Amino acid sequence: MHEWQVLVVHPDCQVEERIETAEALGLAPRDTSLFAPQPLGVSGQRATIVPRENALLVRTEIARAIIHQDKTVLFPCRKDRDTLRLTQSIINNVSEAGPLPFELRVLEALLDETARQFERRQRRLELLAMSIEEDIQKTLKQNGADLQRLLPIQRALTELVHDVKEAEDAIAGVLDDDQALAAICLSEKDAHQAAREGRQAPSMRLAAALLGSYERQIQSVEGALREMSENLEVFREVWSMHLSATRNRIIRINLIVTVASFALTACIVPASFFGMNLPSGLEEHDTMFWSVVGLSAVASASLFAGIYVYWKYYPHTRHQRRVNDLKALRDLLLYHVDDLEDILAALQERPEVTAGMAGTRTMMGRDEFTKLVQSSIQDCQVRKDEIDLLYNLLDINRDGLLELKEVVKSQERLGRPFDDTIMRAAARAA
Repeated sequence: MHEWQVLVVHPDCQVEERIETAEALGLAPRDTSLFAPQPLGVSGQRATIVPRENALLVRTEIARAIIHQDKTVLFPCRKDRDTLRLTQSIINNVSEAGPLPFELRVLEALLDETARQFERRQRRLELLAMSIEEDIQKTLKQNGADLQRLLPIQRALTELVHDVKEAEDAIAGVLDDDQALAAICLSEKDAHQAAREGRQAPSMRLAAALLGSYERQIQSVEGALREMSENLEVFREVWSMHLSATRNRIIRINLIVTVASFALTACIVPASFFGMNLPSGLEEHDTMFWSVVGLSAVASASLFAGIYVYWKYYPHTRHQRRVNDLKALRDLLLYHVDDLEDILAALQERPEVTAGMAGTRTMMGRDEFTKLVQSSIQDCQVRKDEIDLLYNLLDINRDGLLELKEVVKSQERLGRPFDDTIMRAAARAA
């Protein structure tokens, strides 16, 4: 049997401390878990705002309560100061004069403390994250492992985002359902009848305005949390790129040292031959020693310079060629994709092709294709790299010559086949 030590708040602001059972509180077995205490570090029940018969069950990150028309049963929070703050907030709301009935005033106090709790946790996490980021910026050059200190912050941030989202969904669930909105208005007798008739009773409008305001407040907290999460992710990416650049510098230094070691073998090999202590007659030559030393040094320096220049500039040249190809393809697709049919039509209208006779020249070189493209597209300038890219696209067999059968295949891909005369000419050319 479940027993709880609870606080009962009455409309006259009187507070009683009791020990109640689930049966005395009128809790069904399905609702008992909503108010069961959760051990620290264990994920609890989702945030819930659910109406029951003559009662409203509320559970959020900080508050657990059963709201009746004439009293509120408040379950203690994990910390006594939170319980005291929540009780005082309920008393203040109930004691104030206003149009809200008792149950909506209590609900307002619970939602207000929940939103404030979310804001407090968000500010604490933001302050802690900023402090850790400053420490990482100071010590990351010495120890890149400090980035792992952001993992607990990220985990706590994810948990808080989930809690905020659950509270927002609980409020939205009531706002989107007129029957649920009518059920939380315990003092309004005709609220259900009004909901069935498609209209809202006065208390329903007050409840909708109340829930809507706190939904927006919690959404603003959620937006701040998501922005904070994105900032953390950007911070990690920036410093990950910094660490990658550091690793790349170390790899380059290691590569240079390896190349220098390899180049020094040009000096070591002659020494191994002359160090065999075998008479060859060269040891008596006056300038042989310095000649071998000089040639070895020149060979070693030349080998190092050649490998270094190749490693330094050849990948950049290949990369630049790829960039130029991509740029040409982009411009071709953006500005000249509609001109492809005109170019293929110009190829079809060439006299030697339209003749369709055996022995006619059915191949075209790059220079002739360049002149044809420039004559076909006169309203704008076509760069040489774009023409080269188009030529390579049409040159299917990559033999450096544009053949008629290749043009026919390209025309068929566009859905505009050549006529029978051109097809016969292509067959003879094949």
